[in-house]
Amino acid sequence: MPLQIQHWVESWKKNRDNQSKHGLQLQWEAVVVEYVNYVHHETFVHGNKSSSTVPPPLKKDIPLLGPRFLPPSYYHTIKRETTPKIILDMAYIKPLTVIHPVYYSGFGLSQCPQCDSKDILWDGWTATGARDVHGVRREE
Repeated sequence: MPLQIQHWVESWKKNRDNQSKHGLQLQWEAVVVEYVNYVHHETFVHGNKSSSTVPPPLKKDIPLLGPRFLPPSYYHTIKRETTPKIILDMAYIKPLTVIHPVYYSGFGLSQCPQCDSKDILWDGWTATGARDVHGVRREE
């Protein structure tokens, strides 16, 4: 497991009193977070950049996935390995929906909902990881 993903998993396990501590779920969430961080970095315009405020397009060889991420299924494992290792716990990994400016740039996420200030920064993730929530249409 890459170092940054391992760091996320270990940090989240320590700080999750009321949420799932299932290792494969946290590892899946950490991989998604790293992917979103990468896409954000590739398409982000720094506030101090004076030449252009138009974000650069995502390179054509990088797939644009999300905001809803479905975990890999047995089908993915079977098609990618000659002798697949089926891990039963993979069947219990929940999909993940990411709320991030990469996906919702024009939906009012760039201002405070209490005071309407636009002086906010998107520079990190919550220290406790994803939240298990009861969605309007599905469990997430």
